[in-house]
Amino acid sequence: MLNLDYLVTGTGRCGSVYMARLLTSLGIPCSHEAIFNFKGLDWAKKVINGDEILENSFCSKYDLLQNKPIENWLNTNNVKAESSYMAAPYINDPMLANTKVIHVVRNPMKVISSHTKDIDFFESGATEAWLNFVLSHMPEIRTIQNKIEKACYFYVYWNKMIKTKAANADYLLHQVEKGCDQNLLDFLGVQNQSSIFTDTTINSWKKRSEDLTIQDIPNGAIKDEFLELMNQYNYKIKKSMI
Repeated sequence: MLNLDYLVTGTGRCGSVYMARLLTSLGIPCSHEAIFNFKGLDWAKKVINGDEILENSFCSKYDLLQNKPIENWLNTNNVKAESSYMAAPYINDPMLANTKVIHVVRNPMKVISSHTKDIDFFESGATEAWLNFVLSHMPEIRTIQNKIEKACYFYVYWNKMIKTKAANADYLLHQVEKGCDQNLLDFLGVQNQSSIFTDTTINSWKKRSEDLTIQDIPNGAIKDEFLELMNQYNYKIKKSMI
């Protein structure tokens, strides 16, 4: 049976593969979507109990941009952490009662640009299984017609769900852009090391030539909440975003 010391979660497109690689390089073997995936909580419990094989996600084993496999970087026999945005709905499940939570966030404009321009998450059939997982927990997204607004709504309310579900957990909000900063090291209880993983571009699916701008987001309540959370997370609106 697995005992997870740490759980990393966010919105997807926020650096979850990077965080798995980073924790592993710090001596905390961390899988990526090997436990929590679109198959849901019952599947996760089977993996934790040893009734299903623990296997890292495809995107953590294959470079989609360069179209080549990535070297094996994780011994799945001693996993102590999991990184997955699909863990978010289950943070307060009793099986994670003693698990510390790292809530990873990335510049909101980068996240919604990736969701809408790189992978077309809310429209493409290629992501149907993962989208259906999100919709099973956030069905109101179906009523939103504009895909940019869908991405904004998802960013706001998935992050809010994480914060709510982690109310009783040992919790750290971490901006992925800060990399391996002292706050993260202190939370993990480890010392900085010269061999830490630093490639923040890992699992980049970047196809877009430019990010969305603030003006690309339709005016309304969804945009207002998105900008409010962006400010709350200390991501400043730059001229390039307008």
